[in-house]
Amino acid sequence: MRDVAARIAFYRDELGFGEGGVWGPEDGPPGFAILGFGTITVALDRDPEVVPREHGWIAYFYIDGVEAYHQTLVERGVEIVEAPHDTFYGIREISVRELDGHMLAFGQDLSPS
Repeated sequence: MRDVAARIAFYRDELGFGEGGVWGPEDGPPGFAILGFGTITVALDRDPEVVPREHGWIAYFYIDGVEAYHQTLVERGVEIVEAPHDTFYGIREISVRELDGHMLAFGQDLSPS
């Protein structure tokens, strides 16, 4: 992740995460941040040479209400890679692309135990 400040804004404003803490030099841009989404905690760290994975996600988040969340993301202009669909492993999931080109998945367990 090249720009932690941009990533914070994306996770907060587009994906709906809340800020937990931001760190960096007093006279420069942030280099590290913690954000939360319900019981999920994500740490964002700066890496100027980041290269997106060609296949698969860099993170998978289990959530409730994946359909409503998908609609919210569409309204916010988030790039949807895969619309809501049921998987063979019992999850209703969506995939999105974040700012550095990485894919994130959000899935809802169809038969929670």
